[in-house]
Amino acid sequence: MAFSVATLQSLNGFAKDTRAEKLEKLVPADFHLINDIPFNKRKKLGRNYLQPVFLTYPHGVTFSVADVVPNLNAVVTAITREASVTPYQIIARDRMSYDSADRAASAEEAFENETTFLMEALRLSHTSKAEALMFYGGHANGLGTVLSVTGNVVSVTVAEWAGGIWAGSENMRLDVYNAGTYVKTVQIASVDLDLKTLTVDNGTGIANGYALFYEGAFGNTMYGIHQIITNGSTLFGIDASAYSLWKGVTQSGGGTTAALLTYLQAGARARIKGMRGKVKTYVSAFSFADLVNQVEAAKHDSSGALKGSQIERGADSMKIYSPNGNMEFQVSDFVKYGLSFGCIQDGSWTRIGSSDITFRYPGTDKEEFFIHLQEAGGYEFRSWSNFSLFSSRPGANFVINNLVNSAS
Repeated sequence: MAFSVATLQSLNGFAKDTRAEKLEKLVPADFHLINDIPFNKRKKLGRNYLQPVFLTYPHGVTFSVADVVPNLNAVVTAITREASVTPYQIIARDRMSYDSADRAASAEEAFENETTFLMEALRLSHTSKAEALMFYGGHANGLGTVLSVTGNVVSVTVAEWAGGIWAGSENMRLDVYNAGTYVKTVQIASVDLDLKTLTVDNGTGIANGYALFYEGAFGNTMYGIHQIITNGSTLFGIDASAYSLWKGVTQSGGGTTAALLTYLQAGARARIKGMRGKVKTYVSAFSFADLVNQVEAAKHDSSGALKGSQIERGADSMKIYSPNGNMEFQVSDFVKYGLSFGCIQDGSWTRIGSSDITFRYPGTDKEEFFIHLQEAGGYEFRSWSNFSLFSSRPGANFVINNLVNSAS
């Protein structure tokens, strides 16, 4: 297939033939949460998706000595509810000029050279924001909280900093909120990933404790695992204050470095609510380093407190055998330095909606990726997704907060 000039047919044709499968299917390995939690396309009922869950056991049980005919206690049925899950859209956009499109339309090789970087960059940006929202969507602290402001330099609280959120974020726009009240929108001019600072176009009016959100994201995104696990009120139409299985476990790290005992204690509390089998705990690279340091010290302790057969360690993950079962620690650049998240791996976590991340027109089977710009000379391409994160067993998961890494 070859075209001499750029048309929607030519651009869409090359996208279909040379890039479609990769653009639709490839998710970089570093986005652990979106890789670990499968997308589940459901039939939509009205605006929402309904998912049945059980919240209590049946309790109509009779106890009796032998050789009598006991009167049976009354039936106390199990309580089940239908959780209501609202999907949220993410739409990412980029564009290319007519001359770039014209060069791309000359041959498949030219299409690769002119468009591969742009489309994959958009895919990475979309996936990065979806990953961050799967962690922190709907939480009051947003992407991070402000520690201090000097001129236009905003320092983010160390405990609320996750490098994966901010890497490559230059020129990104942020909304600033104070206790749920909108303050202003700023644009990032530069980022210092070591000092944990954002230089913005105008720091006036930003103060300590204010929260940072993607532009337009406040109140318009899915709930992330942080909010789902720590929620203490009504979420997905079910009140966690009324049903203990609907509320996850929050464990304090004690203001010190990550310790295996803390994770085992959190796991023990979540085990009561069903955390058994495989557990994946998402940690920052610095918490992982502290855990490895502790494990290595214990393995070489003459007391033999921790045997090598109880641990499997790789470059960015580690497995231990705990009372919960197999607990894996996975490094994620999207985990804030003061937090860790333990999630049961039994299929109860899912992404519910009508579409995973795609470049195709929503609601159609058309192989179309590009559209004409109406007021400018060029083409636009977009990625789109429509889903929300959901757990049918939020109680069987834990969050560890108040961690302070030895080096971060």
